[in-house]
Amino acid sequence: MHQGARTRDLQQAVEWVLHGKVKPSPPASHESADVHVLAQGAGFFFASHQNVLIASWTAQGTGPLIAELAKALGSFIAQHPSGVSNLHIIAAGLPLANAEARDALAALMTAHEGAIACVGTVLDGTGFWASATRGLIMSVQLMAPNTYAVRTCANDAELVGWLPKVHAQRTGINLEAQALERALAEARMLSAGSSR
Repeated sequence: MHQGARTRDLQQAVEWVLHGKVKPSPPASHESADVHVLAQGAGFFFASHQNVLIASWTAQGTGPLIAELAKALGSFIAQHPSGVSNLHIIAAGLPLANAEARDALAALMTAHEGAIACVGTVLDGTGFWASATRGLIMSVQLMAPNTYAVRTCANDAELVGWLPKVHAQRTGINLEAQALERALAEARMLSAGSSR
């Protein structure tokens, strides 16, 4: 696809979100007490647990993938007026998100600055890759508003230990730690199944 066409598609997705014209996601093909599938495709899997959107990334972050997140997040926020948290699981060893994705993610976070309570990320890798990815995440945070709580974690347990308290303070919605942990595990399992 031509670079200009991708940029227009991305701008259109952000405009849809900004002006509340995001079409709802198709009905989920999987439902459980802990996880509801919102959308899936090559390189991404989005699910929800209460008012928490879980995004599992299995490909390098690109503008089109962030446009998919914009669609899902816009619909999700519309359903949860008290606010939402957004959790990201990044598969080990993925190339760093490209510049288009970083800019789009910062624009998306700015567009939803009052509706996002917390953003948590789990990096499924260690060493230089994890350090580089943490640096990239920090650079996106510098470009976006500072109105939400942020944490980058080495594993699900660390994220589950942090999120429930701050999420409840910011949204008024209580998350049970064990249910959140099950939801993350289930989202991982479903994501792995969808990427085959």
